[in-house]
Order: sequence, then structure tokens, then C-alpha cells
Amino acid sequence: MATVVIRASGYRVVAKNGHHYFTFQALQAVDASFRTISLYFDRARSRRNDFSYDLLTVISDTDAEDLIKAVTQFIDDTERWISKTHPRLKK
Repeated sequence: MATVVIRASGYRVVAKNGHHYFTFQALQAVDASFRTISLYFDRARSRRNDFSYDLLTVISDTDAEDLIKAVTQFIDDTERWISKTHPRLKK
């Protein structure tokens, strides 16, 4: 959904390394209203990376549930944003 916002705004993230990091940075640059969620998703991305590759990191059920809620809300927010800022893209 972050990529949808970025592409709808006429931009594209091109990065071989750190693509997700740069996507979340671009999301908040495209529209400041996405700053808080962008920072949240970037922290989740970083924690997942730590969990997968580097450090002993605990991800709780609550963490996972909170992330699911945030993603669900972000989908709704993105759809509203598209309808408001780029109505021609909305079917």
C-alpha cells in the first residue's frame, strides 16, 4: 500500500538494497499525513530484520496483533487518500 501511494504521486522507489526502508521514507515525503504510520512500519521492518537475521528478538502476540490492526487501518486510509487526491485511480 505504501508503494501505491508513492506510485500514485508519480514517484518510484528504486533501490536494490534497503528497498523497504526507502519506501517508508518516500511514503512520508509524499504526504506528511503518513508520517506516523511510516515510522511505525519502519520500526516493524527493522524488528523483523533483527528477528530474522541478527539478534535474539522477541515478537509477542500483541505486537503481531497491533501490526495487523495498523495494516488494516493503513489500507482504509490509503483508499480514502486515493479517492481524495487521485480520484481518477479509484474504480
